[in-house]
Amino acid sequence: MEPVHVIYIAGYGRCGSTLMENVLAGLPGMTALGEVKYLWDRGCRQNLLCGCGQPFWQCDFWPGVVNDALRKQGIHPSWEEILAWQRASDAILMTPLRLWPALDRRIGGQQCTRFTELLGQLYAALHTASGRSILVDSSKFPSYGLLLTRLPNVKLHVIHLVRDSRAVAYSWTRKKQRPEVHWETAYMPRYPAVRTAAAWYLHNRLAHALKHRAANYRLLRYEAFVENPGDVLQEVLEEFGFQSDPRRLELERLQADRTTSPVRRHSVSGNPDRFRQSSTPIQLDAVWRRDLPLAARCSVFLLTWPLLRSYGYRW
Repeated sequence: MEPVHVIYIAGYGRCGSTLMENVLAGLPGMTALGEVKYLWDRGCRQNLLCGCGQPFWQCDFWPGVVNDALRKQGIHPSWEEILAWQRASDAILMTPLRLWPALDRRIGGQQCTRFTELLGQLYAALHTASGRSILVDSSKFPSYGLLLTRLPNVKLHVIHLVRDSRAVAYSWTRKKQRPEVHWETAYMPRYPAVRTAAAWYLHNRLAHALKHRAANYRLLRYEAFVENPGDVLQEVLEEFGFQSDPRRLELERLQADRTTSPVRRHSVSGNPDRFRQSSTPIQLDAVWRRDLPLAARCSVFLLTWPLLRSYGYRW
């Protein structure tokens, strides 16, 4: 049986994954799903808005996918049970342990077994319902990505997207509304720069583990992607074995126009920018250079400089 090809965007939040996902969603044969890691909570349990603008259970895509996965699995657990399975399976601090096969099989026990079996059915249902050959998942968590490498019917191709830690720290201090919360006005959490720096370092350090478990792995800087989006993605897709004439033509247009194609997406979770239905200009967001306070900039740099230097960033 042909495996389900999944392009997994790994890294840490506010790294530009939504922009990259918007670009990939406009390529022939690809469908962007948002952060599938949060499907069972933000979609199934909370009924937040899908990227198409409809509440999850009124969307014309996700309910059929979820019901098909549960039916094929032959189980009918509550959402709280599934979330308990997930917590036992993909905690971020379990990532180093999953690199050891003997320990990997023991983590989470029966709950992990049930959850991975359910994920296998879910991604098979997503492949069938989308009618596309390649799924794009921007869940970012390395722990969740390692879990996907355990699925026998999934072939994982990882884009490890990194962005300057100072830009990420500044982004997490900004006030952003959550349009997916459709019954009240809600905002995304905001974090102090030092907390973000620690989380950025942890997630990106652990994301390197995917290089040894995924079918393909490519480290990519957000800044390089924004500078030459079409050329960079063409190189990545060729490396992954996904080159085709229709995709090449679209990427050439992207390189020339530097705007995303308007696509109606069924993204289950992610940055508020996923709700945009119009073309989006691709340009570098470097406001942090002006607005991030010097003390915060120094703190973030000192906490993350080993990885920053290895990625090619400078003071």
